[in-house]
Order: sequence, then structure tokens, then C-alpha cells
Amino acid sequence: NPNDNYAYTERGVLYANQKQWDLAASDCKKAIELNPNVAFVYNCQGILYHHLKKYDLALAEFNKALSLDSEDLFALRATGLIHYEKGETETAAKYFKKTLATDPDLPYSQLALATIAYLNGDTPKAIELAKSALKNDPRFADVEHLKLYNWGEKLIADTQKLLALSELK
Repeated sequence: NPNDNYAYTERGVLYANQKQWDLAASDCKKAIELNPNVAFVYNCQGILYHHLKKYDLALAEFNKALSLDSEDLFALRATGLIHYEKGETETAAKYFKKTLATDPDLPYSQLALATIAYLNGDTPKAIELAKSALKNDPRFADVEHLKLYNWGEKLIADTQKLLALSELK
């Protein structure tokens, strides 16, 4: 359907994940034109900018989504991921905690917060959160799975250090 902003958004994200930037940009823009009052259309554009490491532009898009739906889990998670890559781990933690307020069993947020706790020297809390995350979804121990959730290089590297602990083997 040429007037379905959801279809354009889904295809735009698919193109972004396939690194077909021009096609992604076109579909994301079309989705926003069709209905700029829906949060998820801005996530499409945010993902595109995130892939291109244009973090400030990505944050602006996710903030637009959050202004329309303050509990948009995708935008909250993506905002946390970007702040982490920018070295703003405490800000990232705030966004991951917001996702857990909506759904306390989200493995991506649990594992990201576990990594932050580990970096902050709170190994017992890190292990507890990581075990919970991996119990909820063992695939999060796999780097390729983390990439599917748009985890950046810094967060993946730091998470691998956490997952190397003997208590998590």
C-alpha cells in the first residue's frame, strides 16, 4: 500500500540493516511524510543515522519519537545505545532503566546495565543482571545477536569482558 507509513518504516529499517542507505533514507522520509504524528516513523530515521554513526542526528530523531510516545521501547533502547557509544554511560543507564520500568525482563537492557555496573566496579550486581538477561534470552551471549539489536562496538567490547567472567560461563 503506497500510503502505509508502517510498511515504509519497516522497509526503511530493513534497508538500513542491509546498508542500503539511499533506499533507507527514501523510505524513512516517506514514512514521516505520510504521518509525522506517530513515534515509530522517527525510529526509522534514527536507525539510519545510528548506522551512519551520525549520533547527534540519530538522537534528535529518537527524541522526536519519545516526544510522541515517552515509553517507546525502541527509541529508549536506541538512545541508551547511542549514549553508551558516546562514552556517556550514566546517561545510557537512565534510558536502559526506563525500558525496564515498562518491562523488567528485557534482556538487552539488563545486559547493558550489567555491563555498566561491571565497568563501575559493582561486579556482584553485574553478574546478577547478566545472569537474569541470559536466562531471559541466552542469545544475548552471542555478539552477532547483539549486533541485531544495534549494539555498538564499545558496548559489545565491554560486554564481552563481562561475559568472560567465570561466574557467567
